[in-house]
Amino acid sequence: MDELSRRRFLAAAATAPLLLRRSPAAPRPAPPNIVFFYTDDQAAWSLGVYGNRHSYTPNTDSIGRDGAVFDNSFVSTPVCSPARGGTLTSR
Repeated sequence: MDELSRRRFLAAAATAPLLLRRSPAAPRPAPPNIVFFYTDDQAAWSLGVYGNRHSYTPNTDSIGRDGAVFDNSFVSTPVCSPARGGTLTSR
């Protein structure tokens, strides 16, 4: 009985990827709509969306009003090249 169970398990494991594969006619989910802005030496206080009344940043402000605003973030270093490297490599 153990041998039969083992054979059934191996047969099921071998055919599972074929059964789980999506048919070509199945609709694919829409990709996420993400825009990632990365600017050099720009502090949050320099944008109108964060309360600055002296900088004119209407497009960035509208993205902040209609999208998402991050109130807390971290960068590995204030120098642009290592900060870019950290963002691109996640290290």
